[in-house]
Amino acid sequence: MVMSSLPMLNHRVFQTLTHHCHIVETGNESYRFAHSSMAAKSRIQEREQSRKASKAAKVATVPETF
Repeated sequence: MVMSSLPMLNHRVFQTLTHHCHIVETGNESYRFAHSSMAAKSRIQEREQSRKASKAAKVATVPETF
């Protein structure tokens, strides 16, 4: 499916495709969403830990001036 940069055309195409559809909510959390959220959280934690480690290394290597 080709998506246009025109919002009204995109809306019309989506509306046409879903006109006779039924949306079924199961009440369950999406596996893909949960998995991607966990992966993102772990990447953020790793990034923050590496930033803290690099800051600590910079502070340890900077000589004090009097």
